[in-house]
Amino acid sequence: MYFVQRQNDVIIGLYRNAQPFAMEVLEIDHPDVVAFLNPLPLPIAPPSKISDRQFFQALALRGMLTFNEALLCVRTGELPMAFQSFLQTLTSEQEFSARMLLSGAVIFERDHPLTKAFGDWYGMSPENIDELWLEASNL
Repeated sequence: MYFVQRQNDVIIGLYRNAQPFAMEVLEIDHPDVVAFLNPLPLPIAPPSKISDRQFFQALALRGMLTFNEALLCVRTGELPMAFQSFLQTLTSEQEFSARMLLSGAVIFERDHPLTKAFGDWYGMSPENIDELWLEASNL
């Protein structure tokens, strides 16, 4: 049994002994007590930037590129065939900018508009892109 201190209906303290500020008594298996004693971990936010090597390696590990394509991207900036369909959906000006970025950038930014467009093309939700960025940052 715990003596519970609440603020705005949220448990902010549990005590084994009576306290003048802890007016409620709950059993150890009460859902509110269990939740207080076992908080959910905070989600890990992806970094805002990853390297080109991390980006292409993560795509290869996910099977979105072959290992050889990923190596060519990093070594020479040669874009894989898998990107051609995506690039062809862009206007000429956008396509040139996208090719320059994908083949020449050494840092990719999570919040860059091309990241969203790339993710949309491959059916990735914002959460999926965050997962990719987090996976890549750990490589």
